[in-house]
Amino acid sequence: MPDTNGILIEVYITHNSKYGTGDKESISPALKSVTAETVSKELSPYSESGPIDTITSTIGCGNRKIISTLKTGTMGKLLYDMSIKIAKEYFNKK
Repeated sequence: MPDTNGILIEVYITHNSKYGTGDKESISPALKSVTAETVSKELSPYSESGPIDTITSTIGCGNRKIISTLKTGTMGKLLYDMSIKIAKEYFNKK
């Protein structure tokens, strides 16, 4: 049981830095990226609802999607079985 007569000291550290090219960002848990370019506020895009903070490319999203887990698993199993068969034939000949 902890001592209830002690002193609790909490320290909060903050660090403010400018966001720039090469910094990592995460828009959602599945979509992480690295900043390619930053622009000044005067040149930043603007819409009717207000300023736009981030523009992401949809190129990276499609590369992360698995069309069918059944197809992916089947192809993985086929490739594994073929590699075992080829290895057995290769090493048995020597």
